[in-house]
Amino acid sequence: MIALSSALLIAFNDVSLAQHAIIQRTDTGEEIATSEIARTVTETGLLARIDEDGSLAFFSLEFSAVRDSTVYLAASSENLIVAVLSGQIATRDNVASPGQVFVNPVISAEVLRFDFDIDAFIGSSSLVIGPELRAELEVARVNQERKILWGLLTPSLTNVQAAVLPGAEALRRSYLLSPEIFELRRSAAGDPVRLARLSAERFLRALAARDAETVSMLLSPTLFKPEESSTESWLNARGNFARLMATSDLPTKVVGARFESFDGHSEFILLAADGSRIRLNVGAYDTMTFITALEMQSDE
Repeated sequence: MIALSSALLIAFNDVSLAQHAIIQRTDTGEEIATSEIARTVTETGLLARIDEDGSLAFFSLEFSAVRDSTVYLAASSENLIVAVLSGQIATRDNVASPGQVFVNPVISAEVLRFDFDIDAFIGSSSLVIGPELRAELEVARVNQERKILWGLLTPSLTNVQAAVLPGAEALRRSYLLSPEIFELRRSAAGDPVRLARLSAERFLRALAARDAETVSMLLSPTLFKPEESSTESWLNARGNFARLMATSDLPTKVVGARFESFDGHSEFILLAADGSRIRLNVGAYDTMTFITALEMQSDE
C-alpha cells in the first residue's frame, strides 16, 4: 500500500488532451484549460472530474473514465501519479477504483497500479472532500482494512510523491520538474545517448531563439549550485547567466548549426553556418543530462 500526501504529490506530455473533463488546481481551486495541464501539474496537484467515457492525456499518460470519476493528478521528480477518489478509470491495460493509484515512472512507458493509504491522504490533504466523495473513499478504506487483515495488502512506507526526503525532493523539483526537462526525460525513456542528443538539440533551439528561460533550465545545476547556496540564490544566478547568453552574439553563431560528431558521452562538435566549429559539452546529473559548456573553436 502506498502513502500519498497531497503536499508532496504531482505528472505528464506537452500535448495535453481532455474530453468531458473539468480540471482545477488544488491550491487555489481555479479551473484551468487543457493546454495548461502539463505546466500546472509540475507546480501543484490537480483535481479532475471526468464524465463517463471522458478521457484525459498528458505527458503520454492516457486514461479514460469507465464511469463518472474524480481523480487527483500529481507529479514527483520520479513519477506521474493519478489517484482515484471516486468512480473508475482505465488505462490501456488496467482499471483503478477509489483508493487505488496509477503510477507511471517518468522514464518508462509502464503504468503500475497500487493501493494508496486513504487515511494518510485525507489527513494530509487540503482538498475539500464533499460527502459523496468521502462516502466512496470510506467504502474503499473499509475494504483496504479487510484486505490488510487477511494479508492481501501489506502496508508500506513508500511515498511515490517523494523518492527521497522531502527537503531533497523539493530541491530536485527545482531543476527536474520544468515541463521542458520533464518532457526530455520522458522522451529519452532512459537512453542516456538519446537524452544527451535531445538536450543538446533543445538547448541550441532555445539559444538561437534567444529563449533565456529554456536556456536557463538546460544549464547544469553543477555550474551554479555550491553546497552552501540556497535554491533561490543558485536559480537566480543560473537565470542571470542564461539572459547574458541570450543577449550576446552566441544566438547568431548557433543558428543553422548542425551536428558533426559526438563522442557518445559528453562532447558534441557542431558545424556552424559560417563553417566554424562549436564545442558543446553535456553532463549527466540526477537522471537528467544538462549543458555544461559551449565554446566557439578557433581555427588552428
